[in-house]
Amino acid sequence: MNVQSLVPVNYSIMILLMLALNSVICGLCVCRLMTMKNVLLRVKIQYVIGLVASAANGLAPLFFQQWPNGTALFFAAWVCYMMLSDSYQWKGGPPEAAVITPETKDEPAAQP
Repeated sequence: MNVQSLVPVNYSIMILLMLALNSVICGLCVCRLMTMKNVLLRVKIQYVIGLVASAANGLAPLFFQQWPNGTALFFAAWVCYMMLSDSYQWKGGPPEAAVITPETKDEPAAQP
């Protein structure tokens, strides 16, 4: 048995926490992507990037042999908290600001 290939004990709990937090983020991204109809393209791209980033962050020990640290764990917890605290806006579908309307069809540049 190769001892170097085993996970260090002090990272086991951090790995499980990272996996749990990033699984919640992935689930929220998938749920929101499933409810998106007539939504601005930039909003869809934001959630696709969030899905890919959280999957890569949660599976980093498996694929990239990068062990989580406190900063990565704190950031994942913050993203998870932000998405959960924003979930009330997504109960009946996407929020009004994300939906395509005749005014936002072409997404004009912001007016100063």
